[in-house]
Amino acid sequence: DTLNAKKFKIITRRESLDLVLNGLEKAIKSGFHSVKVNVVAMRDFNNDELLDFIELTKNNNVTVRFIELMPFDSHQIWKTGKFYGADQIVSDLEKQVKKLIPIDGSKTEHYVFQVNDYEGKVAVIPAYSRSLCGECNRIRITADGKLLNCLYSQGETNLRDLMRSGATNEEIQIEIQQTMWNKLEDGWEAQHLGKDHRESMTQIGG
Repeated sequence: DTLNAKKFKIITRRESLDLVLNGLEKAIKSGFHSVKVNVVAMRDFNNDELLDFIELTKNNNVTVRFIELMPFDSHQIWKTGKFYGADQIVSDLEKQVKKLIPIDGSKTEHYVFQVNDYEGKVAVIPAYSRSLCGECNRIRITADGKLLNCLYSQGETNLRDLMRSGATNEEIQIEIQQTMWNKLEDGWEAQHLGKDHRESMTQIGG
């Protein structure tokens, strides 16, 4: 979420930014088909680093993805004052670079661009605005083995308990398929079904 050593220490409580950057460099040199750098964009924290992150795409086939801050408490997002919407991110990018060329991306990369003929690409993901739900085909399995058909879903399918109870592959497959059939139209509908007990992405492995 930052390329600044001081900010990195604030976020992680560690002085290890160099280790992260070295790991990124090795991943690029190893020839992975797809290297993505996720950046949770926050106003008055890292919104002054847009160009710094974009420079990572200049000579590297990487995708830098600016992601909206995504607390699950709908009031918390405004209390922090750090919400930085996808449309505003795109607007700020347009003001700061010479060329912002729209290109194709994945289902969740709502805005995708190539900047100034750079080798990599830049994406902006409206995780909180949820303007990409109609194209989303993703699911999430949490660290404790629960399947979610949407990040905002109130329901969880406990695959871990199914496996521990001796369920067959076919039975597990049926549960997964049923979970997908229960996927709602969008994240707003999923969130409004009830109060979410989670307040942060860290609680579902994000």
